[in-house]
Amino acid sequence: MIYINSRAFQEEKMLRNGRTEEGKRIVEFMFQVTHEEYHDVTVLLYENDFNVQVGESEPFQSEILQYSTDTVNLYEPGSRGRYTLALIEK
Repeated sequence: MIYINSRAFQEEKMLRNGRTEEGKRIVEFMFQVTHEEYHDVTVLLYENDFNVQVGESEPFQSEILQYSTDTVNLYEPGSRGRYTLALIEK
């Protein structure tokens, strides 16, 4: 299990036709990835199956809704990148 320390965290309910859809939560956050963490994080992103727990709430299964990064090369030792990830409840 990997824990991600995040910044700029936000949680919301999915809207459909201007109404909140029951049970569909979205979490969006930013986190730093170092050269040393890059491989493990990339494997998790490609698996696209996440167990999310926010604080003391019940965990829920989610998948990627949106993903971006500010860097394309974390192969260099000492490099860091900022990732933004939005997950939606399955």
